[in-house]
Amino acid sequence: MDAQRVRAEYLRWFKRNVVVLAVPFVSVAWGQTAIATLPAWPAPPAGFRSMLLALAAGAVVFGRALKTRAVEAAEHEEAALASAQRLSRDLVWAAVAPSIVGAVLVPMTRSVLDLYLTLGFALLGCATMFPREADWQRWLAHDGATGGPA
Repeated sequence: MDAQRVRAEYLRWFKRNVVVLAVPFVSVAWGQTAIATLPAWPAPPAGFRSMLLALAAGAVVFGRALKTRAVEAAEHEEAALASAQRLSRDLVWAAVAPSIVGAVLVPMTRSVLDLYLTLGFALLGCATMFPREADWQRWLAHDGATGGPA
């Protein structure tokens, strides 16, 4: 697949998906509002906080592992392109998943530490996993039949 086409498809994908990067900041605003204004919720069950924090961290670890695996291109370019788009979308959601976990956890615990932990996980995920054009070039350079570079 030629570089110009990959770049055009990547830019089209980027324009459709960049709004997802606002999720961590919306989550912080929601968390701060929840801490300041919502009435106290019952304390979460023992271990629930740890489970949610592990889920937030696990989303980043899972996404990182997903990014390192090569996209196996199908027999034609369109399937390879669709595979790269799907993987890119999955990586973005894995990167912002800790913010979604934080939006649930923070109103329960009213902990600023939980707010910043989940934000930190999300920002780390966005910085390390948000697909770049070079990632697309690498993913689309694989040939499905041989498993090696095209």
